[in-house]
Amino acid sequence: MRFVPWPAVGEAFRKGCVVVDALGRGQRRREGPALVLSHHYWPAGTPRHVELRAAPPGSRPTPAPQISEFPWSSTDEVLAWLSSVRGIPAELECVTADHYDIDSALGVWACLQPEAAVKHTALLSKASVIGDFRHGADDTSETGNRALRLACYMNEVERTALGSRPFEGGNDGEKLRAMVAEVLPALFGDDADRIPETDEYTAVTAALETPRVVTKYSECGLCVVRRETPCHYYALFAGTADSDIMVAMYAGNRYEVEHKYTSFVRSARPTLPRVSLGPLAAALNALERRWADAEPDHAWRCDSVTDTGPLLRLDAKRQRVGKASRYDSPAKRIIHASAIPPDVFQETVVAFFRKHLQGQPTSRYFHLHELREINNALDI
Repeated sequence: MRFVPWPAVGEAFRKGCVVVDALGRGQRRREGPALVLSHHYWPAGTPRHVELRAAPPGSRPTPAPQISEFPWSSTDEVLAWLSSVRGIPAELECVTADHYDIDSALGVWACLQPEAAVKHTALLSKASVIGDFRHGADDTSETGNRALRLACYMNEVERTALGSRPFEGGNDGEKLRAMVAEVLPALFGDDADRIPETDEYTAVTAALETPRVVTKYSECGLCVVRRETPCHYYALFAGTADSDIMVAMYAGNRYEVEHKYTSFVRSARPTLPRVSLGPLAAALNALERRWADAEPDHAWRCDSVTDTGPLLRLDAKRQRVGKASRYDSPAKRIIHASAIPPDVFQETVVAFFRKHLQGQPTSRYFHLHELREINNALDI
């Protein structure tokens, strides 16, 4: 099997191509791949190994040994498939992905090096979940620690050797090629522990040791994490895998609210639907004017509900933080001080999500049209 960059998959699809971690919107079935190993949407009838949406209520896929039960990464789908076949079928000639991130890179590499991937199943599974969902950094097992080191190392390589942060540079194809052909093979040789510690790993582990207060509201899938200062996402999300909405509150009246990635992909655990953050932004802007001594020079803004991780934050009115910075760790972006007192902010946010999500049906995946219908029906 060989790696094929996404722009070249038209011909590859007709020759037996495995697609990892790609999103199938706009794909016509007659042009489709031979096999999809992705936790993203693909049209009905697409050949795939794990169909989470078709599972009976209350059930979950049966993972291969040492694969994460939740969240369910695209790498997990690759590993589950590899555990079920005796060698990759000869008709599957190539593998591709439509973007670069830790999950897509590990999944593609696993297809290219199936024996090594099976040997390191637990490590690859945990690292892909840390990279994609930011969950699991607090796993203190030896494998959990190595998975965190791997995710942090891949992030550092992307920023330095590969030239840009996520959502910058437009060179995802080259990033993916370099990672699966050069970087990962160097890590998984005869020496089983070649993954170096990085400054990012040190920052995450240090943040895991700092005090915080976590309050969970299971009725609306929300958790509030109060910390003194912003930290790396891996530390912020630690211990919150059962929640799909993150409310981060820092000293100095600095706040952010976001829908996690768990509610964007097909999930091994049912989640509540996403609701538009626009009405909440409007409510917070009204509170901002009420509590401020003068006309605020910042405003609450949010991403679309269909963004990978919609973020609601206070931005300068004339300059919004870009996608790359919104995706990056909170410790690396400016979080402006709000005039709203912490308790008022928390009460307002929790009340909003309780009103609109409590009692809503759950699903392992909400199609975009379903999200639009749900949001149109809400009294917001």
